[in-house]
Amino acid sequence: MYGLSEVNSSTNTQGWNSPVVLGSMWISALMFVLFIYIELTVKHPLINLRIFKDRNFTLANVMMFIFGVGMFGSTFLIPLYLQNNLGYSALQAGMFFIPVGIIQGFCSPTAGALGQKINPKILIAGGLILMALSFYLNIFLSFLTEKWYIMMSLYLRGIGMGILFTPLLTLSLAQIRTDMMAQASSLTNIIRQMGGSFGVAIFSHVLTQRTAYHTQRYSEALNYTGEIYHQTIGKLSSFALQTTGATENTAQSLAEQLILKRLDLEAYIGGINDDFYIAFIVTLLCLLPVFWLRRVRKKAK
Repeated sequence: MYGLSEVNSSTNTQGWNSPVVLGSMWISALMFVLFIYIELTVKHPLINLRIFKDRNFTLANVMMFIFGVGMFGSTFLIPLYLQNNLGYSALQAGMFFIPVGIIQGFCSPTAGALGQKINPKILIAGGLILMALSFYLNIFLSFLTEKWYIMMSLYLRGIGMGILFTPLLTLSLAQIRTDMMAQASSLTNIIRQMGGSFGVAIFSHVLTQRTAYHTQRYSEALNYTGEIYHQTIGKLSSFALQTTGATENTAQSLAEQLILKRLDLEAYIGGINDDFYIAFIVTLLCLLPVFWLRRVRKKAK
C-alpha cells in the first residue's frame, strides 16, 4: 500500500520506476510468500489460512476484494467531483452520502429476511447489477450534470450495497465452524478494506494519468488560429473590460486563462469518468464468482 501511494507522490518524480515504489513491491511480494509459508507450518498460526478451504468463504472474499477495489476505491471520486466542479464545500459533499447510508440500513435487514426464502445468489447478483448501473451512470458526469442525476446514482448504490452484503456474508460463513467464526469475519473485513485501499491507490494513479491524457488531447484539439477561438476570446475580453476595468492586454490574458481553466476542468472530469468506467467493469467482474457459490440449505430437524 505504501508503494502504491508513493507512485503519485509529489516527492516522487520517477513514477513506477522509483526505487521506493519498486522496493516496496518486491518486499511485499517476498513477505507475502513468507507469511503464507509460516502460517501453514507453525503449530499455532496467527491466521488459520486453512479456513480458505471452504469454497463459499474463499469465493466471497474474492468478491469482497474485487468489490472493495471498485466500490470503496471510487467513493472518493464523487466528493472530488462535487467540490472541484460544482463548487460544493466538504460538508455539502459529505451530506450527499447520508441518504446512501440510510437506504443501506433499511435494505440490509430486508435482504437478510428475503435470503431465507429465496436463493441468496439472486440478491447478491441483483445488488452487484445495481451497483454496476450506478457506476455506469457516473461515467457520463459533466460540468452540467444536475443534482438529481448524481443522487439517483448514489441511491442505486445504496440499494445495491444493502441487498448485497447480508446474503453474501451469510453464505460465506454458513459452513464455518463456530470456533473459527470470529477469525473468519475479521478476515472478511480486512480483505474488503484492503481491496478498498488498493482501489484508492490505483484510481488515484489512473485519475492523474487520464487527466494528463485528456488535457493533452483537448489542447491539441483547440484551434488557436480558428475564427471561433478568436470570437470567444473577443467576447470574454469585452466582458472582462466591462466588469473588471482591466486594460485590453490584461482582459485578453484573463480570457485566455478562463479558456485554459475550462479545458483543465474538462480534462479532470474526463479522468473521473474513466475511473468510474473501470469501477463499472470491476463490479461486473464480481458477478462471475456468484455462479460458483453454493446455496447452503438448513437441515430439517
